[in-house]
Amino acid sequence: EEGADLYFVFEGHFHCLQKGAVVGTISPGMLFGILEVFGISDLSEDMRIRSDEICKVGVLTRAKLCDLLRDFPEERGKFEELVHNLMEDSVNHHLVALPFFSRLNNQQILTICHLLDRRFLLPDVTVVREGDGGDFMVVLNCGKAEIIFKSMTIGTLSPGKAFG
Repeated sequence: EEGADLYFVFEGHFHCLQKGAVVGTISPGMLFGILEVFGISDLSEDMRIRSDEICKVGVLTRAKLCDLLRDFPEERGKFEELVHNLMEDSVNHHLVALPFFSRLNNQQILTICHLLDRRFLLPDVTVVREGDGGDFMVVLNCGKAEIIFKSMTIGTLSPGKAFG
């Protein structure tokens, strides 16, 4: 995907533009593309990030980031926490949209959100296999998950869908 990289800003500044107006600045020591590197759009259609001057950046592709996260599990945990925090607002929205939770009040939804065991899964990770124990429910917050039966994809789950 174009733009699906993680950017580390070493020198220079970037502007976050929404409808042409500056709504934020990205400075040295900051990074951007944390969600986008995994295909999760955190930018609205009219949001752009543009360099304000000559900039020195480091760029990490999705494949290289996934390799690093596999090789360094302690850092992976820190990265997962960062991604979870950035995506937290959408968790509540997806739970409320599920028929199973639709009649709960806000306090009940917030309690469930607090109790959720959040997981960050890299591509090609098997979540559950036929015959595994079934004492949990999975709500997909972002990304997609394939349902595979006898080596054939029979369905795809999208954000807000649940299984288990």
